[in-house]
Order: sequence, then structure tokens, then C-alpha cells
Amino acid sequence: MAAVPPPPPTLTDGAIAVAALAAAAWAVRRLWTLLTADSDVATAHTPPAGPTALSGTVVWITGASSGIGAATAAAVVAAGGRVVLTARRAALLEAAVERLGGPSVAVALPGDVADTGAAAGAVRSAVAAFGRVDALVNNAGVSTRETAAALGADAVAAVTGVNYTGPAALSRELMAAWAAGAAAGAAAGGGAAGGGGGAPP
Repeated sequence: MAAVPPPPPTLTDGAIAVAALAAAAWAVRRLWTLLTADSDVATAHTPPAGPTALSGTVVWITGASSGIGAATAAAVVAAGGRVVLTARRAALLEAAVERLGGPSVAVALPGDVADTGAAAGAVRSAVAAFGRVDALVNNAGVSTRETAAALGADAVAAVTGVNYTGPAALSRELMAAWAAGAAAGAAAGGGAAGGGGGAPP
């Protein structure tokens, strides 16, 4: 009788939490690099240690109701920043606001990132929350377990809406607001980043 192979290892809740915190720490460091970069000479400064590293900075995070988005929000607030939280699940966003310390440091802005028609209004609301938005973390994302051959048009639209066209619309509208003087900062997502505050589009 052939031996039955052991089941593949699975991530424990602890491992997932560690991965989320590590990703959040990377995101905060990357935000600091983007926000303090000298666009003329393409240099960046090392983020200072302590709870005031992002003091005065407003960061808008999508997919913020759980996972890496929630961990990133906690890291930003711990570093002295304020956050605007976007996700579809309003109740979870409100709970996150309370955990982070209330409306003085966090504001819930429920919405569906895939709704590109709502992007301009979402940007206006995000900027109005604290009077500015210095950085956008396009964290919201979805995946599918379907094979390419079995993937229907609706599934393709859902994935690309959340992962590409939605974040692109938010970034475009926010950069337009920066250009108009509403705020200055940087947009990041999917391991890539684009700069504002004088950097070319």
C-alpha cells in the first residue's frame, strides 16, 4: 500500500499576523521615503524612529477593514499619522476607527474601489476628512481560483475593477487634486509607486 503524503503546511493565524505587520512596516517606511524624497535629485531620507515619524501626515488606505490594510492603518497611527479608511464593509471600518483611537486620527469612508464613477467623489470626501491627503495606499485587491480557460467575463471584470481600473481611477483623481493644490503626496500600490509634490506624473 502506497504511503499517503502528509498534507501541505498551512499558515497559522500567528504567521498571517506576522506577515501582515511586516507588510505594514514596509508600507510605512515606503510612505516616509516617498513623502520625504527630493524629486530633483531623486534622493530619500531615512525615516526617524519613534511615534512621530509620520506626524501631520494623512494616509488614505483602501482595503482597510482587515488584514494588511488594517495593519497598515495601525502602523501609520502608531507613527503619528492620521488615516482615511476605505472598504465595502462599513461596520468593520467603524470598528477599526474605534480601535485606532476615534475620529481624531481615523475616518471611515465606505466604498467600492471598483466603482470608477465614484472615484472623484471619493477623493473629495477623503481630502475633506482631514483637509488633505498626503499618500494613497491602494491595498484593496481580489483574486480568483478559476483557471484562465474557465474565467468568465464577469469574473475578469470584477478582478480588474478592484485590482487595476479602480486603483488607477483613484490615483488619477487624487493626483489631479494634488495638482490643483488640494494636497501633495504619493500613491502606492502593488509594489509600485508614483510621486506627487513636484515629481512628474
